[in-house]
Amino acid sequence: MSDLFQAAAVLRATHHSDPGFNLFSVLRSDSDEVYLHSRFLAFLLNPQAAHGCGNALLKTLLQVLRIEDFDVETASVHAEFKGIDIFIRNAKGQAIIIENKIYHHDQDEQIYRYDQLIKNQGYTVIANLYLTLDGSEPSEQSSKGIKVDLVSYETDIICWL
Repeated sequence: MSDLFQAAAVLRATHHSDPGFNLFSVLRSDSDEVYLHSRFLAFLLNPQAAHGCGNALLKTLLQVLRIEDFDVETASVHAEFKGIDIFIRNAKGQAIIIENKIYHHDQDEQIYRYDQLIKNQGYTVIANLYLTLDGSEPSEQSSKGIKVDLVSYETDIICWL
């Protein structure tokens, strides 16, 4: 019997591989910006994700959005990082904050708070992106004068995908 277990262990060690990309592991509800849209986009942008594209998807989005000189070689991508829908950072102190708004309204000082949070963590170059269905602007109450670049599912994300 121990020979059987040993043979099974050898077979598993020789032929086992981690599961590959599974789209359904990241999808949930079609109107849920946190658990569907943000999670799915973060998954696609993450160079370490199981999609097998490395940093190519992140590079392409940065090109579409005309974000230059962002180091993708050391980039990491996080969904729902301290309340931020999508947070992209790298070892050079660069950060991208993506606030994803599908059907919800801005929270009080939301973009401003996220920007300050990331600055307080030592990031020196920060791009604040406001992603909506049609590229609409955040409320002044949310941004409080912080520079925000508008991103649209209708044009930018469709072009990227």
